[in-house]
Amino acid sequence: MRLALMFSGQGAQKSGMGKELYETSEAARDIFDRAGEEIRDMCFNGTDEQLAQTINTQPCLFTVTVAEYQAFLREESAEVSAVCGFSLGEYSACCAAGVFTFEEGLELVKKRAKLMDEAAKNAPGGMIAILGLDKSEIYDIIKGAGVSEGGVLEAVNFNCPGQTVVAGDFASLDKLKQYCVENGVKTVSLAVSGAFHSSLMAGVVPFLERELEKIDLKEPQIPIVSNVTARWYESGKTVELLSRQVAHAVNWEQSVRFLMEMGIEEFKEIGAGSVLMGFLRKIRDK
Repeated sequence: MRLALMFSGQGAQKSGMGKELYETSEAARDIFDRAGEEIRDMCFNGTDEQLAQTINTQPCLFTVTVAEYQAFLREESAEVSAVCGFSLGEYSACCAAGVFTFEEGLELVKKRAKLMDEAAKNAPGGMIAILGLDKSEIYDIIKGAGVSEGGVLEAVNFNCPGQTVVAGDFASLDKLKQYCVENGVKTVSLAVSGAFHSSLMAGVVPFLERELEKIDLKEPQIPIVSNVTARWYESGKTVELLSRQVAHAVNWEQSVRFLMEMGIEEFKEIGAGSVLMGFLRKIRDK
């Protein structure tokens, strides 16, 4: 049976994450120790509020997912046919596939978190999930709501049937939420600190590209599906795909469907939660 591993993204973090892994798996403990005391302490003892801060979330969650992956390798005999990751999780997928080392990935993720945090402060915004609508209907909702003058309102996460996330500046998001209320459309505001994966993050792309170019990136030893293309990574395209990703929609549903088309029968989530397995069930149901 062909297996794909899905690595959790930002939003899956929770207080105490990884502590049990550290206590029970030597392979996982090695990763946490290599990450350093500050990250280890934040994972195990940080409050939900602290862990929700992008600057903390990303390096901590990257560490937890890679630690769990190493524990999985040590404990399971299953062959991994493919990997993918939701947003930040794509960095864990790249690490698992041998594109860069854990230490290289951790430094990249720290820089990514800092760049995204700065961009969010310079261009404040947020994200809301729109529930119960098909992908094709989302654009009609966005168009109907309208965008505030000079504002941004974009569909950025295509999670699963009936769940799409929209990002934008606060004024435009307020208009969208009001329009949804008036039209009986359910929305959920996400606990994030910026309009991630939207054009408000575009300024991060060239800086992230330069950071990626400093690393001797290897060709994947396990096929990786890109958030940007919902297709396999192509040779020599890692810098482009990972740098573009931060200001581009996460095509998650399309990625999972592609894996199914490629003959993947079994999926396992690697990370702090089970959000991606929930998406998977909805994708399989429709």
